[in-house]
Amino acid sequence: IKDLLGVFMETLSSIFAPFIPAIVACGLLQGLLYSVQSLGWLDSTTDTYTFFFTCSQAAFYFLPILVAFSAGKRFKCNPYLAATTAAILMHPAFAGMAGTTIKLFGFIPITYAGYSSTVIPAILTVYFQSHVERLCKRVVPKMIDIIVTPLVSVLVSAVVGWLVLAPIGNWVGTFVAEGILWLYQTLGPVGGALCAGLYPFMLMTGMQVAMSPITVQNLATLGYDFIYPCTACSNAAMAVCALYIYWKAKNQNTKSLGLSTGITALIGVTEPVMFGLIMKYKKALYATIIGGAAGGIVMGMFTVQYLSFGFVPFGTIVLAMTETFPMYLLGVGISMVVTWIAMSLLKFEE
Repeated sequence: IKDLLGVFMETLSSIFAPFIPAIVACGLLQGLLYSVQSLGWLDSTTDTYTFFFTCSQAAFYFLPILVAFSAGKRFKCNPYLAATTAAILMHPAFAGMAGTTIKLFGFIPITYAGYSSTVIPAILTVYFQSHVERLCKRVVPKMIDIIVTPLVSVLVSAVVGWLVLAPIGNWVGTFVAEGILWLYQTLGPVGGALCAGLYPFMLMTGMQVAMSPITVQNLATLGYDFIYPCTACSNAAMAVCALYIYWKAKNQNTKSLGLSTGITALIGVTEPVMFGLIMKYKKALYATIIGGAAGGIVMGMFTVQYLSFGFVPFGTIVLAMTETFPMYLLGVGISMVVTWIAMSLLKFEE
């Protein structure tokens, strides 16, 4: 199991590492925008805010294409063809028909869905595409390889991706999200600890997107959400890991990344720190899990409330200001302290 986890982490890290600067750029812009909005320096209804906010969403919205291009290099297939296949999976025309089922050739059922901001569907599809491309290169004559191989690899991968692989990736995300909800509701503080402790794995695989319907349901039926506070603990733990790395690192690039991603994580944008540092250093991942789980115990014990979608722990902290607000601050604070202690005890070194 340890070897499998190591291979999984190493594979994900090698796929994400090349485009970390894009994630960091958009993450920092998001953090900056939320800061100036919170301070009242820029109205979120203005054209200026809308323009820059849209810019800040680009790397996250088109994440499947970035993932596919990088995965193409990792799995040794044409990265441009891989990116094209991912673009097919998230094409706006298909996303606009989400939930609609068609039949290719009258008998192959394909159900459209929205795959923007996801990770697993793109990785699974490109992995399959790499095998299709290698098979084509073995059997297709050299003379027509440049014509036949791209056509076959993209079309076959797009069909199999839509038919099997992307839905599997989506199903895994939904299954994990429902499992986390069950844990929280059934096990109380233990469930809260598991929710917060497991969140980094959801973030690194893009499965956090599957949590959105649960949040919508909670807000509609309860008037508040109880998953967000657990996420706040995990985000706070990641932020502290980044700031600890900034404090300990000798390399100036690493220090700069630790400071910038630590600040954005406190605001609530954690993709930069996850893909830039947490996935790179195993001890940082362990400390994030430990610290997040410690705070999650408090969130689960007192069913801490959050009033809407937001950026946790501090980006939209006003949404946590209910009767459970003191417990929210306590849970987040415990996460931060325990994470710092964990990084020290684990003897983190760059």
